[in-house]
Amino acid sequence: MILEKILAAKRVELAERMEKKPLGELVEEAKKAKPRGFRKAISRGPGVKIICEFKRASPSGVASGKPLEKTVKAYEKGGAAAVSVVTEKKFFNGSVDDLWKAVRAVSVPVLRKDFLTTEYELYEAKAAGASAVLLVAAACQGLEDLVPACRKIGLDALVEAANEKEIAAALDAGAEIIGINNRSFTDLSVDLDRARELCSLIPWGVSFVAESGFKNAADVKMLGKWARVPDAVLVGTVLMTAGDTQATVRDFVQAGRGTNRRAGSE
Repeated sequence: MILEKILAAKRVELAERMEKKPLGELVEEAKKAKPRGFRKAISRGPGVKIICEFKRASPSGVASGKPLEKTVKAYEKGGAAAVSVVTEKKFFNGSVDDLWKAVRAVSVPVLRKDFLTTEYELYEAKAAGASAVLLVAAACQGLEDLVPACRKIGLDALVEAANEKEIAAALDAGAEIIGINNRSFTDLSVDLDRARELCSLIPWGVSFVAESGFKNAADVKMLGKWARVPDAVLVGTVLMTAGDTQATVRDFVQAGRGTNRRAGSE
């Protein structure tokens, strides 16, 4: 399974980074950073917010040569509520340096999207200026420790779940933001029905993000019929391949503005 291969590679990469920079040094750097309020940005006001993702590559075959700074600035100009940056190295060709550059290119909150399993990586994200991190429930053995650790450090945690058991684990860990990924880690297929079928399990007091598979504004407009309408949608692949990035983002944002988060009914 692709997730197991990613985690194996991550362990090697992490050991190398920890050798170069000790935790104590990261902690001091993290203290100086001022998060921009990721959860607040994706939850406030009416409509479904859009989180725009920058990724250089992915196991599903996506590859893009778009320049990072220019692209994330186009996301912000198009109306993105937040930016997501994939930092995994081996399979996504990302880096913490990409995160650092994105934070300094935009004024909206930036999410570190990776397969994080240690407190070291949380401090690493905070030190780079991230406002939030993604925690993949299927990859985290200690979710009940990492979610509180994020709160202590000053980061919002977006806990990604793919089934009822993982949603329950996220809620038990105290997650305040839960994402449902429509992409399978088994065969990388995408099924928008996954988030639709699981959304009612997320309480209204918890922010909800639907991830992957949204190709156009029409996909966002149909969210108004869900039992629990997402606070935000994370869009990545279509933006990395779009000819006019800013205009594509604007289309998603306008569709989200016209979707009432409290009107869901199936």
